[in-house]
Amino acid sequence: AAVDLAYIQAVHDVTDSRYPCSKEDCITLAALQAQEKFEDYAGKSPFDEGLADYVPVKYLRGDDATVSELEEDIVKTYAKLKGYSGLEAKLNYLDYVKSWKIYGSAFYFC
Repeated sequence: AAVDLAYIQAVHDVTDSRYPCSKEDCITLAALQAQEKFEDYAGKSPFDEGLADYVPVKYLRGDDATVSELEEDIVKTYAKLKGYSGLEAKLNYLDYVKSWKIYGSAFYFC
């Protein structure tokens, strides 16, 4: 249960831009999130409903071609994760964000 709660919080903090992360970080983390949610890649993009639940909004503000390229990069990385269980994907996601100096910080906005 603790892993699940930490994972949910980490995903929220990444997608809500509370943790500043690079485009490359977002690609890796979105792929791990997809592996946890959808299991092994099935040959087509699982992101029919968009990428808003997987990456910060700042990476979705470009034109359609830019967002499509981002989705392709995520899918390529996701396909490489074949064989990871949902728990392994969660733990890898957490290990990734825990490596950041800012991990665990709390920000209060006025």
